[in-house]
Amino acid sequence: ALIERMRTVVSDGSGQYKIVSLTPGVYTVTFTLPGFTTVKREGIELMGDFTASVNVELKVGSLEETITVAGATPLVDVQSLTKQSVFTREVLDALPAAHSIEGAGVMTPGVTGSGLVGNNGRDVGGTSGLQQPSLVFRGTNFSITRWDGFHLSNLTVNGAGGGTSFYVNSASAQEIVYSSGADSADMQFPGLYVDLVPKEGGNRFNGYLFADLTHLPWSASNLTPALQERGITSVARVYHISDFNPGLGGPIRKNKLWFYAAYRYQAVDTSVVDSYYDANPAPYLYTPDPGRPAHDNGKIPNESIRVTWQATSSDKIQGWFTNQNKYRPVYGVTASVTPDAAGSQRTRYGQPMTLKWTRTETNKLLFEGGIARARVYFDNGYQSTVTTSYDRAIIEATPIYAITDQANGKSFGAAIGGYSAVIADQRVGRFAATYVTGSHAIKGGVEVVTGKTPAPSWYTGDLTMTFTSGVPQSVTLRIPNDRVDGYSPDLQLYLQDRWTVNRATMTGGLRYDYFVGYVGDSTLPSSRWNPAQSFTGFEVQHWKDFSPRVGIAYDVFGTGKTAIKASFARYVQPEATGIAAASDPQLTIGRTDTRTWRDLNGDYTIYNPDGSVQFDELGPSTNANFGKVIPSTTTTDPATLNGFNARISTVEWQGVVQHQLAPRVAMNAGYYFRYLGNQTATDNTLITPADYDGPFCVAAPSSPDLPGGGGYPVCGLYDLKPSKFGLVPGRPQRAATRL
Repeated sequence: ALIERMRTVVSDGSGQYKIVSLTPGVYTVTFTLPGFTTVKREGIELMGDFTASVNVELKVGSLEETITVAGATPLVDVQSLTKQSVFTREVLDALPAAHSIEGAGVMTPGVTGSGLVGNNGRDVGGTSGLQQPSLVFRGTNFSITRWDGFHLSNLTVNGAGGGTSFYVNSASAQEIVYSSGADSADMQFPGLYVDLVPKEGGNRFNGYLFADLTHLPWSASNLTPALQERGITSVARVYHISDFNPGLGGPIRKNKLWFYAAYRYQAVDTSVVDSYYDANPAPYLYTPDPGRPAHDNGKIPNESIRVTWQATSSDKIQGWFTNQNKYRPVYGVTASVTPDAAGSQRTRYGQPMTLKWTRTETNKLLFEGGIARARVYFDNGYQSTVTTSYDRAIIEATPIYAITDQANGKSFGAAIGGYSAVIADQRVGRFAATYVTGSHAIKGGVEVVTGKTPAPSWYTGDLTMTFTSGVPQSVTLRIPNDRVDGYSPDLQLYLQDRWTVNRATMTGGLRYDYFVGYVGDSTLPSSRWNPAQSFTGFEVQHWKDFSPRVGIAYDVFGTGKTAIKASFARYVQPEATGIAAASDPQLTIGRTDTRTWRDLNGDYTIYNPDGSVQFDELGPSTNANFGKVIPSTTTTDPATLNGFNARISTVEWQGVVQHQLAPRVAMNAGYYFRYLGNQTATDNTLITPADYDGPFCVAAPSSPDLPGGGGYPVCGLYDLKPSKFGLVPGRPQRAATRL
């Protein structure tokens, strides 16, 4: 596991020692002291950030005498406060779960999946492989994915900074670690931390191959005759699922330069219930074709490589790069969105990349640094029968429009969601130093993160249409969007110490978070309905937070098999571009205007052949602010966006007991308490308690399902006075600090 082959440390006066920043693997620890017998402890397997306690007794003896002890790896970490679930390569291959971060994650106690198929988000066969859902841990979806130690987040999911846009190349992963707890001050957010540990290669060439295949004839159908008699025509089916995942690693130069490369190709093809292609050649009338059911299918090729270089006896440099190009030809199809009205999703690139440097300055001082970048660009475009272009001018001039028929609730024609692009660019830089004595492990570090997310979107014809049984009813005129939101910097400083005294290990730390979110300079593109407008960027939030961490772990019997742990920690809520995006002036523009439409000439379009608008067919505008910046009636309390400890936060207390029951079997029991601080609420300042009538009572309905058969009074109700109807200005203010 060590490319430098050996790491040496010296114990302190109390006989304690610490070896930090070891990569996962199997180690041999040798204890030597002049005049005493040498003791060698073999087979110590480290996984994740587990701290393995290895205690030996040296007896007086000759220097030539060596005692070798082979024993099982400890299961209870009697020093760390973090709770970890480690999925090694062998475990990942053996589990009846999809080879993904989410598929393995839901096997962890307290974790469920949001957006995955099955009970609590369990995906056994890989049917959810085309979409990255969130992991929900103890009621929150703050799942933080770290790639090779770097938090490379999904800036595009509600701007929350959690989750990930990237797909794991399983063959390149040595292990996946799911952890939580207050052990490390470098943990910025609450929730579940998911660490992908890439393989490094080694002095011997080794290969790996995983492959699986599911085909339609191999899967059953639950469409029974009884269901068919009730009018059910189709059920969800699996047409095809495959996963081909080879990997190869070895030396470029032994003991000096290693590599590990992996490739993964995933393909999924499933049915969509009650969704069919259009059998009617007329573009304005939908007739389902039962012989052409919709397919939700796609593929994800994934290439990954990692290179490890032992530059000197003290310096190790590692580079890791992954490229992904997902393609979903029919994206967003549902029972109400036909394949024709679905999008076509293509990832131009999805590229997480890291460069790490580690230097062992002395046997007590370790330096770590690195840079990382996460680039994402994918298009949600149109079906090829509409247009293959992503260019705004071409899309807006395309004469095939998105239509929703009110008679059957079906959307067809062009993609109902129009064109949009998801673009994100995140950059990370960090440095840390660790000073270790026998009883202390002091670590301090700094991390700087920046990110931005352009978000363009537009529609064919700058509109969508509504029909009823093929008869035009209305059009919704739409204005394009092209905004840029971001944050710079997200600065993080932290300092911590882990101090071991006899059987007790105390951890204390403090971190400082400095975050600036902004709206970037942007230009609203011109269209048929609006001229171009330019907007100057501005700063939105400016947060400064201090977050303490403190805890203790106690080895109850001194055997390394039973530990009691308690901790207190404060975290800040994940944030990337969500709050900034909500303040973007492009989002306050009146973007839609629905007008009645009488198709007087029966050409099923509001445009003349020269592109001009047939305004005589359109009713009056229903949005007086169409194309205008709408002044907001809601103002934000500056105290929620600026200052010290103004950011939404989470405070957690934990009490845990861990005990090793038998070799390879351990138990964990814990009590966890969490409260959320700095929550916000919207207060309508034009309404006071005196503006309500009440309290009054109403009678509950009579029903055998209600207590006592119903009919009892329901009291404590209030009603707003009619004179106060329509008064809506509000002001976000601080709510209770506990929720």
